[in-house]
Amino acid sequence: MLFRSGNCSVTHGVEEVAEHVDNNLKALVILLEIIKSIDCKFIYASSGGGICTEDGLPKSGYGICKLAGEMYLDFYRREYGLE
Repeated sequence: MLFRSGNCSVTHGVEEVAEHVDNNLKALVILLEIIKSIDCKFIYASSGGGICTEDGLPKSGYGICKLAGEMYLDFYRREYGLE
């Protein structure tokens, strides 16, 4: 399964934070919940948004969602063996 996110705009992540979280981070977690029970490899198309940081923190809501998504992926990999 390939997940590219619902909104991939830094501007959108600043102007519409709740919608951005729903369309990206929440959608990712819902997919992770589904695929943890099936035999499926998961590809997460991340970007520099999660690592473009200032003082160790992302510069935008987009970056926060990307970084949080990567953290959820690591959690599901460790807890449920997702690949």
